[in-house]
Amino acid sequence: MAIGKSTAEAYQLQVTAMGGDNFTKYKITEEIGKGNIKVIPEILISGSNGTDGGINGLLGMKLMELMGAEKKENNQ
Repeated sequence: MAIGKSTAEAYQLQVTAMGGDNFTKYKITEEIGKGNIKVIPEILISGSNGTDGGINGLLGMKLMELMGAEKKENNQ
């Protein structure tokens, strides 16, 4: 119970110091970092002239997939 109470008091002090919105953003960013969550995609598929953008994007995805499989084999 003492740990819970001290944690709550510490959070309250941080919220007071940073402001509620900033503290929330900070905690969300912290959790994203801990979980290794990808926020920005590795490959962007966009349309350009005809099907060119889509085909290049799909080829890029396949290349990334093959590179990932190669990494796994090398690490084992």
